Amino acid sequence: MEASDQAIWFGTNPGRIYRLDPRTTALRRYGAESGFTGQGVSGTCWDARRNLWVATGGPLFRGQPRGDSIRFEKVIPPISDASENFNRCIADRGGGLWFPSAPGLLRVRNGKGNRFEEGDGPRPKDPGQGLRYA
Repeated sequence: MEASDQAIWFGTNPGRIYRLDPRTTALRRYGAESGFTGQGVSGTCWDARRNLWVATGGPLFRGQPRGDSIRFEKVIPPISDASENFNRCIADRGGGLWFPSAPGLLRVRNGKGNRFEEGDGPRPKDPGQGLRYA
């Protein structure tokens, strides 16, 4: 993910976060010393406040970059709990963050959460007119 300062942030398995400065080619690694204790990285995104969100296949982490340093904290989103596992993070243009997980799709916006599950979608009048699968 490209940051506003044009640095590239990315994660690996096992769980490490890296920042590549394209101007100097300096590569910096972040782990437990920065608060990131995830076992792996499965997704990242930036929120509207320029926080870096990291999905780990387990808990979520949020980091606030300051130049080439960052401090992560584990985050439990609204209407979730510490046992929920998140594999991806998607930011929308309206400032919302979306986190797919086993219980459904979680959207967080303005500090509030909404969960969307399979039963929440529109229903076709004729079952034959819905989505078709190959």
